[in-house]
Amino acid sequence: MFFEERQNPSDLNTEFGLKKKRVTKKLTTLEITPKFTTLEVIPTEQDYTYDFLKSRLYEKLMSENKDFLDLSLSLHIQPPRVERSGTKTTIWSNFYSATKATKRDPQHMADFFKKECNIKKLSIDGQKRLVMSGRFYDKNIERVLKTYVKNYVQCVSCKKFDTDIIKERGLCFLKCRICSGKNCIKDIKKL
Repeated sequence: MFFEERQNPSDLNTEFGLKKKRVTKKLTTLEITPKFTTLEVIPTEQDYTYDFLKSRLYEKLMSENKDFLDLSLSLHIQPPRVERSGTKTTIWSNFYSATKATKRDPQHMADFFKKECNIKKLSIDGQKRLVMSGRFYDKNIERVLKTYVKNYVQCVSCKKFDTDIIKERGLCFLKCRICSGKNCIKDIKKL
């Protein structure tokens, strides 16, 4: 009785998993003609150079928004220049410029490198270079320098680099000069 009610064979095919044939329609192509055949350049009285437009943009942005080009948003450190002195001594020749750019004490950064790289003998010579015992490449020093900047220079909340390290009650804090945020950091001597 169930099959007698359905007399249309297409209803049976869809119920048992057979697919219907699709009917495809032929698409007609439309011919589109462009309204403009050539690109017309309107001559101006003054042709602006790239440098002029760039300087005008920066002046406009600086006049409307003082924080747009804040120097504390980026930190410019020269890549470490590493020299070999003998077979087991490495000299970081532009160490002082890195400490000057991060506004940190050279001894603080040297202590961090001593702990992080497990260096037994480390000193700052008369030419303000860092002399390390061991073989180190510039990319190794750059990696450790990035870790130092992330942990001891960059503010956690506003991501700016205008910070100070202060000690209160035996704890070290990273205090931001811009957002006044304080973050507890590890003391290097306890690492």
